[in-house]
Order: sequence, then structure tokens, then C-alpha cells
Amino acid sequence: MWDVYGIRPPMYHSHHPDTARSKARSFEDFAKQDRCSDLGITSGTAETLEQRLAESQNNFMPDIETIGLCLDESFRDSPDSLFDMGHAYLPSHIFSTTNTLPDPPNPLPEPTNLLPDPLSALPEPATTLPSPMHQITVPINSVSAIDTGNTVASPRLATGLSNSSLDPRSDCVISDFLRTDLNQLYFERVQHSVPILHRRTYFSWARSPIKSESQVCLQYAMWTIAASLASQLQDIRESLYQCTQKLLESLEWKDDIFVNIEHVQARLLICVYELMRTNHQRSWMSAGRCFRLIQLMRLHEVDGPDNVALRKNAPSAEDWVRQEEKRRAFWMAYSLDLFISVRGKWPLTLHEHITTACLPAPEENFQNGNYVEMLCLSDPTNSLEQSERSPFTESVILASMCKHLAVHRLRSATDRMQDNARQAFWDRHNWLNEMIKTRVGQLSINYPTSLQYSDPMLLFATMMAHAMVLCLCNIMESVHWETHDYQNAVATFRHRSLLAARNITSLSRSLAQWSYLKVHPFTPLPLRICVEFFNAHRYLDESTSSQVQELYDSLREMGSVNNLAQDYLLA
Repeated sequence: MWDVYGIRPPMYHSHHPDTARSKARSFEDFAKQDRCSDLGITSGTAETLEQRLAESQNNFMPDIETIGLCLDESFRDSPDSLFDMGHAYLPSHIFSTTNTLPDPPNPLPEPTNLLPDPLSALPEPATTLPSPMHQITVPINSVSAIDTGNTVASPRLATGLSNSSLDPRSDCVISDFLRTDLNQLYFERVQHSVPILHRRTYFSWARSPIKSESQVCLQYAMWTIAASLASQLQDIRESLYQCTQKLLESLEWKDDIFVNIEHVQARLLICVYELMRTNHQRSWMSAGRCFRLIQLMRLHEVDGPDNVALRKNAPSAEDWVRQEEKRRAFWMAYSLDLFISVRGKWPLTLHEHITTACLPAPEENFQNGNYVEMLCLSDPTNSLEQSERSPFTESVILASMCKHLAVHRLRSATDRMQDNARQAFWDRHNWLNEMIKTRVGQLSINYPTSLQYSDPMLLFATMMAHAMVLCLCNIMESVHWETHDYQNAVATFRHRSLLAARNITSLSRSLAQWSYLKVHPFTPLPLRICVEFFNAHRYLDESTSSQVQELYDSLREMGSVNNLAQDYLLA
């Protein structure tokens, strides 16, 4: 007969105590064959057994049913003998009447061929959205308390059966030293491509032992994407990601959810991470959640009439930084919406014509808290003043131009059968052509070539400006009008597009001069557009094959840290 802890007790065939004691001496033989060694019990007399069990009294706490299983069937018929033998083989604290019981070991040894653990049949916690009946909540106090130590406690994750709140980070043990490294990695390799955090503001609350739930979510999102860009931290990347997802889900499934900027920033970072390290569909669905949070916070109205007074009354540095973080969160989401839509040819969610948010301020002003008045994105062709220029601003403007290209493509496909379709097409084409030409010229004038080759976001913006010329050429070729003027216009534009494709190839060579871990997440997009153009127009240039190979080499190098590049290689 076996008990639930893997101990096979000796079998007695006499009710006499002396006989029982003599049989107990053979317990060592049973221990050598059975699972007693797992509990550290390797020798045999009743006195020794009682002593060893007493020493490990904090290791387990059998119930009365377990006590019965430990004894021979014949002793169950005699209550007196049962009680005596219970004391002979079990620690005395089992029979105590106190309600204070020792905790079981963590983990308990796993026996074989035993009675099944009733919890073992339960499914593991799902990584998808939990049921509202079994949601995991993370109280602010409990989250903060766990953050103050050197490591994060690691209790076993439950499945919603307990009423007690559990910390979804229980599987992530992160030392203070590793946290410091992850923070540094984030600001070195992520901030320049996703410039949504104010460094001093982050560290001011990150050092505090008390943090809100959304701040904890933001921290783990930062560490997740930072770990994905460090070769030596790939083994913890997925654990951090799963932990961040559980934290966000526990926060978002609350009935009284209060959305703040840290929550939105965490969702933005997870969306970028999923774009780079998971798959395009998951990233798109995560982006949808992020867009809804932005709409709930009404970040598209961050510079609306209600906030005009704040802008005109020279706000304090702290207030202005807080507003700027909101602007940057909106424009980062807006850019993600546009560039992801270009990749999948999906409809847009966020639109600049209904927003009152000003363009993001230069990074130096933002980090130093120096107030600067910025314009709204009313016309992408407007030239920015020197004090207003920044790579992030250029990226936002180019994202807006991509939206106009998408609208032009859609109308060209649907208006083809109408009588005035040709004139409307050429009006849109000429306006877009002029806008792109102006933007490319301003980029070359306002930013020296050395800066274009060294700043990841500016390099991406410059590549994207040239890629838009290729997109416009593709739209022209799709209408197929059999007229002399149309054929001449297409031929002229193809040669201009060839120059733009060569510029993209030239810019891509600079990627090999610095780590691919610092490349902008959407850099594969203009490279793929360029490859498609070269493959469709090989007759235009004899060096097309070699340039395509260069672009494929760049995509292959980025593929180790960016799944978007891998998808393009497999397409």
C-alpha cells in the first residue's frame, strides 16, 4: 500500500506491539526500494523514522486520510493500535489541535504510480485573454512590495481557483543588476526608434518602491523589447514577453480600468516587439488594442481647445514634458498604423485630419524639458523651421504622405470606369509627385549625409521618401491607359524611379557599418519595396541583379532580430 507522498509503509500481520517493532527494523529494505529516499529517509527503526520525520515536519502535512493510508489494513480495525502506530510513524505535530499548519515543500517530489494530484489535471494558465470569471488581478500594493527586493518571488501560478491575488510576474526572476542592464539597453537601442519615453521622468518613478500597475507594465514592456535586442539575453526574452502580456491583461480586464499614459506606452512597445519577434497578424491585433486605448484617452485632442490655456501660459517643464509624452504616444501609434497598413494593405484606424495634436518636438528639447511651440500636421509640404526639425517629425510627415498614397491607390482602382477618372487621377498624381519631390529635397538640405547614415530613424525616413517614388510609379502602371501621353509619362517616371531605387540601395549599405540591433523596426519596408521594383524592371539597368542581391543580404542580416525582414525574404 502506498501513501500520496510515495512512502510504502511496512506491512504488519500482528497486533502485538513487539511484533510491530521487530517488523519496523526491516523498514530500511523498503526504503531502498521505494521513494523514501526522495524525502531523505534512508534508515529504518521507528524511533529513527519519527526523528527524521520530525526534522522535516515543515516539509509536508498529511491529512487524516493520508495517515490511514500509511498504516496496515488490520490496524484500522483497532482504534487504539491505530493511534499508537500513528505516533510511531508520523511526527507528533500531526495530532496537534492547533490550526496553524506548516506549509508544504516547494516543490514536492513527484511520486510515480500514486494517487493522482487533483490539481494536476487542471490546464496550465492560458497566455490569451483570461475569462472574466478567472481573471488575474494585481493589486498596486502587492506589485510594489515584490518590486522592492533583489529578486521577484516565484510562487506557482494558479488558474483562477483561489480568491487570493497573484503576481503574473512570478515566472520572471530579475535581479537588480539585470534590471539596470535592461534599462540601459532600452535607452541605447530602442529609444532612438521609438522615442516615447522621457528618461528622467522614467527613472524618477522607477527607483520608487511604490509603483502603479501601469508603470509596472511599462517597465516589463521596456525590458522585453530591450532583451530582444541583446544576443546574450535571448533566453529570457520570451519569459519577459509572456509576463508582460499577463500584466497587461490583468490590468485591462478590470471593470474600473483607468487608462493612463504608461499603459499606452506599454502597449506601443509590445506592438513593436511583436512586429519584430512574433508575427505580423499578432502585431496588428495588438496595435488595435493600442489604438483603442489612445482613443479612450483622447490623445488625438491633446492640443485641443481644452488645452490651449496650458500651451499659451508657458507651462512648467514637468507639465510640458507630460503633454509631449502624450503627443509622442499618439504620433508613434499613428506611424505604426500607417506603416503596418502599407505592409498588409489594410484600412487605417487613426487619421490626422481629425487630430489637434501638434507635431512632436525635437528630442533634445523633449529630454531637457525645453518648451518649443510646434505646428499641427495640416500640410505635409510645409517646410519646418530649424528649431522644429527632428528625425521623429520627418517620420511622422512621411507616414502622413503614405496615407495619401494609399488613398490615391484605392481611388485609382475604383474610379477607373468613370468619365472624369483620368483627370482626377492626374490631379492626385501631380500633387503627390510634387509633395514627395519637395520632401526628398528638404531632407537632403536640412540633414547632412553623415547624419542620414548615422541616425536609424532619419535613415529610415530618407529610405521611405525614395520608396514612395516607387509606390507612385507602381500606381501609374496599374491603370493601363492606351494613350500616347500616358505611355510617355510612365516611361519618364520609370527612369526617375530607377534613380530612387539606386538611392535606397546606396543607403542600405550603411546598415552594415553599425549593428543591426539598432536598425529602425520598419527599415525592411522600403527595402522590400525596392526589391519589388527591381524585379519588375530588370530591363532598365544591367546592375539590377547585383543591387537586388545587396538588398537581400541586408534583409537576411536583419532577419535575425526582425521577423518583418524574414517575412519579406520568404514572400
